[in-house]
Amino acid sequence: MGKNTKSAAQRRQEAKRQREQRGNMGQGPRSKKRRATAKKDRSSLYWIIGIVALIVVIVGLFVFLRLNATSNQQVSGDAQEAEKMITSLKPEVYEGVSIDQNNKRMEPLKADAPKLTGADGKPQVLYVGADYCPFCAAQRWSLLASLSRFGTFEHVDPIISQEGNHSTFSFYNSTYTSKYIDFVAIDNENGKSNRQPTAEQTQLVNTYGHGSIPFMVIGNVAAASGSFYSPDLLGTQSHIDIARTIVNDRNSELSKSVIGAANYITAAICKATNNQPENVCKQDPMPQLQQSLYASTSNAANQSQLALAPVNIPTRREE
Repeated sequence: MGKNTKSAAQRRQEAKRQREQRGNMGQGPRSKKRRATAKKDRSSLYWIIGIVALIVVIVGLFVFLRLNATSNQQVSGDAQEAEKMITSLKPEVYEGVSIDQNNKRMEPLKADAPKLTGADGKPQVLYVGADYCPFCAAQRWSLLASLSRFGTFEHVDPIISQEGNHSTFSFYNSTYTSKYIDFVAIDNENGKSNRQPTAEQTQLVNTYGHGSIPFMVIGNVAAASGSFYSPDLLGTQSHIDIARTIVNDRNSELSKSVIGAANYITAAICKATNNQPENVCKQDPMPQLQQSLYASTSNAANQSQLALAPVNIPTRREE
């Protein structure tokens, strides 16, 4: 009996040793090599994941800095003085610009177009633009000058366009007061719009915007997409240098373009306000512009157009 019990114990001991031997076989050189290779592969994978994560962070930072480029770029300390100069131009500055009605046109609104008016029934001037847009940068100089003849602005911020590095102004935070017109600016800054358009405004943008910014609607008179002159004329000059050229060098291409565009915008606004105020709408060259406002185009298939055709039209884009 004892012998049989011992034999069973021995068998169990032998089985245990065999299991241990099989386990020890896994500890050989090949097994160690496989574990080392696996460890190395895991280490390489961690490095790859780390590098990819770093690239994602760098790209995200680049995009963030680009979206905030306008606020981060250095704006000249004389920018506020430039704004004062443009919003208080003397009558002779406008009178001294020759009329060239053939290179700029606006599209007259159709009879069934939505009627844009302010809360108190005044004609509404609608502007749609974005801070990245160089064409918007150009158009704002003329629009700021023209609208300042009918009212007063507050909180117009000097900025530099993200594309082209053009000095300009933003209507994003602006307020406008006028006895004659209502001004609504839908401006996109750092990827965010300052307001949502109404259904009527959206319909006009879709009908007359041609997928381009800047876009304007002037009362029930006309719409325009694109800038009226090339932003290249602004170059990378500071706000004050641009303003001084506009005011003091009236024979320069920049001055004639900015003031010429402002005059056409003013003529359309005067049509919307029934020539009010008279000290603006009766001043030269407004009477001549009013007479030629609906000049026929060379294309007989087209309807008559206002003398303000969009040029250098940019494509609306999202970033």
